[in-house]
Amino acid sequence: MPTPEELARENIDALLDRCGWAVQDKSAANMAEVERRLSVVEEIEAVVNANLQRATRLCHSILLRAFTGGLGAKSKETVAHE
Repeated sequence: MPTPEELARENIDALLDRCGWAVQDKSAANMAEVERRLSVVEEIEAVVNANLQRATRLCHSILLRAFTGGLGAKSKETVAHE
């Protein structure tokens, strides 16, 4: 006769299966694939963080120019050519 824990596990596994989750036992998990995917995620995270820093610097640069009159103002050269 199964223990209450085993019955609960079977019930939970059945519910997860109905929701589309692939239930695996720990020994069947492909840990090499998990490690590979985590490595890819870490690489992507580094690229995203670098681009976020770049975007932040660009935003600060644009705001600085906007608030110091550097955007939208005509330069002396532009005015002279008109």
